[in-house]
Amino acid sequence: MKLPYTLFSSLVFATLILFGGGIAVDAATCTFTRTLSEGDEGEDVRCLQRYLNSEGYQIASSGVGSPGKETDEFRTLTKNAVMDWQRGNGLTADGIFGSGSRRAYQSDTTLTSSVNSSTTVDTVVASEAALIIELKDQINKLSQSNSQSGGYPSFIKNTTEDLLDADDDLEKADDDGVDIDDAEEEYDNALRNFVLAISALISGKDSDAMKYADRADEYIIDVNRIIEDEEDSEGDLEEQLEDYDDELDDLEDEIEDAEDDGEDVDEAEDLFDDAEELLEEAEEEFEDKDYEDVRDVLNDLDDILEDLYDELDLDREDEEDEAEEAIEDAEDAIDEAEEAIEEADDDGEDVDDAEELLEEAEELLEEAEEAFDDEDYDDAIELAEEAEEKAEEAEDEL
Repeated sequence: MKLPYTLFSSLVFATLILFGGGIAVDAATCTFTRTLSEGDEGEDVRCLQRYLNSEGYQIASSGVGSPGKETDEFRTLTKNAVMDWQRGNGLTADGIFGSGSRRAYQSDTTLTSSVNSSTTVDTVVASEAALIIELKDQINKLSQSNSQSGGYPSFIKNTTEDLLDADDDLEKADDDGVDIDDAEEEYDNALRNFVLAISALISGKDSDAMKYADRADEYIIDVNRIIEDEEDSEGDLEEQLEDYDDELDDLEDEIEDAEDDGEDVDEAEDLFDDAEELLEEAEEEFEDKDYEDVRDVLNDLDDILEDLYDELDLDREDEEDEAEEAIEDAEDAIDEAEEAIEEADDDGEDVDDAEELLEEAEELLEEAEEAFDDEDYDDAIELAEEAEEKAEEAEDEL
């Protein structure tokens, strides 16, 4: 469509001046000559994973399959990402990358090439501040408009407002001491897709412009999710500090009991004093919102407590055993849900929602097992418990 020089066109042309008319994205260019499905292996699988990661349908957020760590193996996580991509492109979500998926891929990569120019991603990120200033100025004017008949599509205005809200959320979170590095990456991805949306719109590709705007909105959702997760992490740290404080109170009682029994507690008292100092340091770092430093100090505190338990000849709860038990519970819940879904399916019931929940549970279980292998027992316990809950939700869905 041909846009009149309205407030929206002013925004568009200002953006094009900033970015030279387009933007280059980090999408993989692949050649697919066969149908890919679970169990397949090969470099075309690796390229498919790179493409999905670049499009926001991540194989995994970290570890194997995550951006930069793609593999040549088509497994459950790849199938789930393909299904998400298929849903996002209006295809049957069967997790099989067949002829229909290959045609959609070819169309998508051709579109991206047609709206790209020599402008690099680095230029976009470097010019982000200038774009935000321009967007804020234009959206203020747009907000004063009494109608949407001035030539700009409403979805562009909505995405612009969402970008500005996300920018404000990032600034507030940063001021509050929240780690926003990962959220900023997702925000940059949203910004890139927004510029692609404008480029497509100028080229008369209205449906493609909406597609890129939708992707920008998905990244903005991720920005909010990451900020919330980091804020939850802050709450987890506060809870850990309280737990350590309670643990020290219990140990102080144990030292007093040992002393009353005539035992030599000099070494235990020295260790206890060291532990108290570290806890006080961690609490001060927490007040200053230096959360990474808090974690480092708590690791040192944990080592001191291990020595203190040994000195008092006491057993401390074994996190490894607890994590292993949580994973076994999740496996049992998933097996039960799987059996219930199979029975319901045989009875002709609709099991689509339950199967989706079960897939999420299986993915969480895989992440829990990876965390266990990395000896991140706290994460393993948390992920396994989430997997168990998802499996129970899947069974309740029937």
